[in-house]
Amino acid sequence: MRIVDGYLGLDVLDQRRVIFDFRAGTLTVTEAQGFFSSPWARGNEAVVRTLGTSGRLRASNCRVNGVRAAAFVDTGAEVSVSNPALYVALQRHAANRQVLHGEVGLYGVTGRKVIGLDTNVDEIRLDRLELTYTELVVAGLEVFDLWGLSNEPALLIGMDCLRRFSRVSIDYGRWELRFDVATIPRPLEAGLPPPLAG
Repeated sequence: MRIVDGYLGLDVLDQRRVIFDFRAGTLTVTEAQGFFSSPWARGNEAVVRTLGTSGRLRASNCRVNGVRAAAFVDTGAEVSVSNPALYVALQRHAANRQVLHGEVGLYGVTGRKVIGLDTNVDEIRLDRLELTYTELVVAGLEVFDLWGLSNEPALLIGMDCLRRFSRVSIDYGRWELRFDVATIPRPLEAGLPPPLAG
C-alpha cells in the first residue's frame, strides 16, 4: 500500500460522514447515515443539529459568551477563528471586555498568510454542548466574506476544539455533528459538560 499526502475538499466530503477518532488516531470517511440510524449506539454522545449545503454545515444554535453567532466546523483549521464582527459584539455584550494578547499568523493550504489577534472566550455553547475557556484568533478571513458573514458574528471551530473529545462525527448528508464525551477527562479538568444523551 502506498501512502501519499493530500487534502480532502468539500466536493469529496459532501453527502458523506467523517469520523475523527482521536483516541485511536484514525480518520474515517463513509456514506452518510440514514435519518433513522445512529453512528454510535450509545448514550454518551452530544448531538448538534446544523443547516447548510455543499459541505458547509452551520450550527443552528451557537452562543459565544452569550452572543449568538454563526458557527461552522473547519477541520482544515488548527485553531478556532472569530470574525471581527463577533469580536465587536463580544466587546459590547460582556461586562469584562475581551483582551487581545498579540498577533498570530494563520496559514492556508496555499501557503497564504493572514495575521490575526489572539484572544479567549469563557464559553461556547452549541445547543446543550458547552466548551469553556477557548482560545480564538480574531481575523477577517475571506471565507467569512464568501459566506456573506462579514457583518454577522461568526466563528470557525477548528481542530483545537474538536480534539477535546474522544471522537467527533461530521455527517454532511444528515446535517449533524456528534461529539463522543465518554472518555474525556472530568468536566472540571477539561471545561466540558458531563456526558449527554443524543
